[in-house]
Amino acid sequence: MNESLNPKALNDLGDACFYGVNRPVNLELAYSYYKQAADKDNPVGYYNLGNYFIAKKDYKQAIINYEKSKAFDYSPAAITLAKMYQNGDGVKKNKKKAYKYLVNAAKLNDPDAFNALGDCLMKGIGCQKNSEEAILFYQKSADLNNPTGQLNVGIYHLSQKDYKKNPEKAKAYRKEYYQKN
Repeated sequence: MNESLNPKALNDLGDACFYGVNRPVNLELAYSYYKQAADKDNPVGYYNLGNYFIAKKDYKQAIINYEKSKAFDYSPAAITLAKMYQNGDGVKKNKKKAYKYLVNAAKLNDPDAFNALGDCLMKGIGCQKNSEEAILFYQKSADLNNPTGQLNVGIYHLSQKDYKKNPEKAKAYRKEYYQKN
């Protein structure tokens, strides 16, 4: 069909069909573009196939494709798998497994993984509760200019007892977050 197109172009066409950008939503046509990208061993193509199968409620195929994408070190796939295991979406809930997926995604320097890992550590989800380590992950995300990480760091500093002595740091992170969003 479109063998001459590169994987990015195929994924872009698939996204236009999947989300209905300047055209009606057409999941089956989106699937065909995503499949062509995946057939070229493209991690985004595999990830998008996973999203297609989630939309179809075929969780087994979604996991297979997310795992293929993750094998190429595509961190959004690991984060999505973590969410599935945290919430029990199409799989048996397994918070420890979810935590391991987030650790793998964080190793790829993904700011969203840093935030999710920080949340797990702050609340003890799938791991031992550790607020000191959580704030380190939030800070890594903030350092990458991630608005959610900046908000999390600001909220953390606002919650500290010494906030009244030095509130500028917390307010600066909160301000940065709200300016971006």
